[in-house]
Amino acid sequence: MNFALTLAQNRYPGVQVDLQSMVGGADPSRPTDLVERVLAAVLHGHVTPATRTALATQLDTTPTRSPERLTALVLGSPEFQRR
Repeated sequence: MNFALTLAQNRYPGVQVDLQSMVGGADPSRPTDLVERVLAAVLHGHVTPATRTALATQLDTTPTRSPERLTALVLGSPEFQRR
């Protein structure tokens, strides 16, 4: 998770992640929009309902709904780890 968060926050030397192109246009006050955009970009939407629910719940229960945190969670998901 630490690696995923460092990567998503552009703090990994030599690697640049353009989160704006991934979530551009999504309403940050609607966690479902952010979840769907990141899942489409990273996993092409191939995710189990359990993971989708877990991501939405995580964003609902945290005070900050940052795309960086969401991206790190998706990179840590079982679906991404199996790829």
